[in-house]
Formats: sequence, structure tokens, C-alpha cells
Amino acid sequence: MQDIFEAGMVHGRVVRPPRYGSTLESVDDAAVSKMAGVIKVVRDGSFLGVVAEREEQAIKAREALVKSAKWKLGPELPDPANIHAHLKSLPNKTETIGVKQAPALAAANARALEATYTKPYLAHASIGPSCAMATFINGRMIVWTHSQGVFPLRNELVKALKLPAKDIRCIHVEGSGCYGQNGADDVELDEPHYAPGATYANATTVTVPWKRGAAGPHRVAATIAFQACTATRCLFPTQRHIETTLSFRGETP
Repeated sequence: MQDIFEAGMVHGRVVRPPRYGSTLESVDDAAVSKMAGVIKVVRDGSFLGVVAEREEQAIKAREALVKSAKWKLGPELPDPANIHAHLKSLPNKTETIGVKQAPALAAANARALEATYTKPYLAHASIGPSCAMATFINGRMIVWTHSQGVFPLRNELVKALKLPAKDIRCIHVEGSGCYGQNGADDVELDEPHYAPGATYANATTVTVPWKRGAAGPHRVAATIAFQACTATRCLFPTQRHIETTLSFRGETP
């Protein structure tokens, strides 16, 4: 996927905010628009990107946008060193999964064992950053993707583009692999922001690879406490504190 090249295609790059929940307040897009090879600066709310004729031109333009962009920062993420204490401090829901009564004789000699296990944020870091490529022709979108599920991806693109499913086609192409989830699906959701300008300098195909700093979203961190009873030989969780939001590393130039 990362090595696909189509004659005449143009190159997109995206500027990420420093934190989740940040709002783009201003950017000097006029100066960047005059840079060599730049076709268009794409701004859609707080989405900021650029399209250029060549890859190195898109990279330089993105760096200039990073320097000039002014953000209203969102909240800071918790300190990874204290993430498990933070998880325990969050609101939680208590739920009884099941109750079993031990036999009387066994219960007399029963011992309770307890253990707590923690898992930090882990990155499913593929050897190559995630990449997307799309062609926009006559109101239709053809996507080349290394997604693990082309039909669920199409459903998400239908929502983003507000197009009928018949007008979006997702074609799987081998890419840098992962165990779990990398950004193969997420990077495709950058493409709809480029769709309104479907033709860039007579090109209809835009490729958008992520840079390394955004290519490895961190998966969930968790703290789980278990109890075991020797009488019933049952192992059951007593507490689960799971952070279900991906952590995010802000990009720097």
C-alpha cells in the first residue's frame, strides 16, 4: 500500500493537533499556498492538511503549517507513569456477573487468593506508517486500503461523505501489518476532507500517508483485580478499570 504510485497522483499530508480535543484557531495558509508545488491548503473545521504535486513538497508545506498553526489546546492526557491510579479514580460501574455458593465442607477450608494485573498503553507499531489512497471521479470514491475490513470501512466513509454505499468502493491492498489494530482504517478517514476538491491540478487521485509520529496509536491501558476461591475453584474479576480511548502523541515539526 505504501509503495503504490499512480501517474499524475498528488500527495496529501495532515497536520495533527498537539492534544485530543484541540481546536484550530488560525493558520497562515496564504504563505503556505505560495510554496513550490503546493496545490491547495485544505481546512475543514479543525482538520488541516495540504495537497502538493510531489511528496517532498507536501512534507515541507506541512512543516510550515505546523509552525504557523495556532491551537486552543484540549485537556492533557494523564501521566502514563500514574495511569493505573488514574483509572481507579474515574467513575465506574459495579456489576455482579454471577454468584456461586461453595459446599459447606469445602467452604470451611477455603482460601481466598487475590491478585491485581496492570497493562500500560501499548503501540501496535507497524514497520511502515499507515497510508490511504483515493480517487474521486464523477461523485464516486475509489479507495485503496490496507484495512482489515473493507466493508466496515466503507460504512464509515458513507457516514463521512454522505454518499450512498454504491458510490464508494474499497479495494484491499497489502500494507504494513499489525497485530490488533494500527491506523489502516483511521487514515482512510482523512481522505473525505480532500473530497470536496476532487480535482487537484487535473489529478483526481490523492495519496495520504501518515508520518511516523502519528502511525502508532496506543491501545487500551487496563487495571484488573481478580479473586480466586479454593473451595469453588473459581476465578473471577472483582475490579476492572479499562481506558477505552486511544492515547495520542502530539506531532512536532
